[in-house]
Amino acid sequence: MSLAILQNLRRQQQAKALLKSKREEARKRQTIPTKSTLGEEKKEKKSDHDEQNLAAARERSSTTWREVPILFLYGTETGNAKEICGLLVQEAKDAGHESTSYLSMRDYMTENGFEALKDEKIVVIVVSTTGQGDPPKNAEDFWRQMRRRKEIGWLKGLSFSILGLGDTNYADFCAMGKFFDSSFARLGAHRFYSTGYADDATGIDEVVEPWRKGLIPALKTVSEQTLSNEGSQGRSVADKRNVATNAQIGTAVEKEETTWFC
Repeated sequence: MSLAILQNLRRQQQAKALLKSKREEARKRQTIPTKSTLGEEKKEKKSDHDEQNLAAARERSSTTWREVPILFLYGTETGNAKEICGLLVQEAKDAGHESTSYLSMRDYMTENGFEALKDEKIVVIVVSTTGQGDPPKNAEDFWRQMRRRKEIGWLKGLSFSILGLGDTNYADFCAMGKFFDSSFARLGAHRFYSTGYADDATGIDEVVEPWRKGLIPALKTVSEQTLSNEGSQGRSVADKRNVATNAQIGTAVEKEETTWFC
């Protein structure tokens, strides 16, 4: 092979090597991000993240109030309080509340114990009065424990509402409803909806019907407040609540003050 041919082959090989090198450099420039492209990518990721957080917050604000636990308790002698309480539970579920418990006071004591009451968030009680201002049999233990409890502020993280059933033909009308209402307030719980006192002498429906219709919007309001408190305080059980306003029936319930349905 002549010298001229060898030199020509070397030039071709060098040209190919140079071309290959340039192509590799071009690929590196395409795959290695510059500072400006890194900044733009970070901004895009942050923007996407913010949008996702905003969407999640909107979803929480519109749906998670449904998940706030609500405890419905009843004390009954003839079954009226149990029936009314069951109706309230069903109406709460129909309104979207997904976490409801429905127990007699006796069953609550058996399954949870009285001490568990301080960890509840929202409690609705329907209770009748028997004899001369006495509690129903399935409410006796709960009533005794409530009488013994003296610590002011023990129930500061709880919101409650009471519906008492009684008869003005007997002494101590709605004694149990009044007892539980004052006891919950004394122990630091917040009354989120007006106490109702239904009179069997005139027809309990006169009080029960408007009371239960106002309860459902009040439950939604206090559930939303509970979530708001949880978010701001960073714990699973809200310890402080504002008193809910029942705008639908025009009833404002002030802190530590009872408005009676009679």
